[in-house]
Amino acid sequence: MRRNLLLLIVGFTLVAAACSGSNSDTPADSVVSLQDPSERSESGSGTSRIDIEEATLEFTRCMRERGIDVPDIRFDASGAPIIPPELVEDLDLGSDEWQAAEGECSAIFQQAAALQFTSDPELEAIVQDQLRQFSTCMRGEGFKDFPDPNVGNGLPYPLSAFADYSTQAFQDALELCQDSIAFPELDG
Repeated sequence: MRRNLLLLIVGFTLVAAACSGSNSDTPADSVVSLQDPSERSESGSGTSRIDIEEATLEFTRCMRERGIDVPDIRFDASGAPIIPPELVEDLDLGSDEWQAAEGECSAIFQQAAALQFTSDPELEAIVQDQLRQFSTCMRGEGFKDFPDPNVGNGLPYPLSAFADYSTQAFQDALELCQDSIAFPELDG
């Protein structure tokens, strides 16, 4: 299974995949945490990865300020976020508290330079089309309530869309449907 792409679908932006251009199964090599930025390891290259990490740190901090105990998000060597299982397994992604906090905090990702793809109409159209195909596939695999993407307004999907992530049926559907999301010609 292509872990990077699967985990990007789970939440913190498919545009990171476009910028990294990698499907590597490399283990995590850095962690976004709430320590002083001068103490963080920023391995790898490219400013978009740092921007994504900073946006993720801000999102995590924002959620925690609203009472949601979001775990630290790891990044692999290519800069793709690795979503910790407890994010989708232990948190009530359908709760009113989660929904309110996510609604307030997800716009932080718009501020990350790597995620501002809406200024390129061609890229935005590609992203929207691929995400719509992904949503249609997920619904076709039995997840009838899987939402359409909300491209250009923070996260493309609310994390609550992945509340069934820990079930085998959902993971099988993700593996099948993730093929509709690919950015073969994009560089970050």
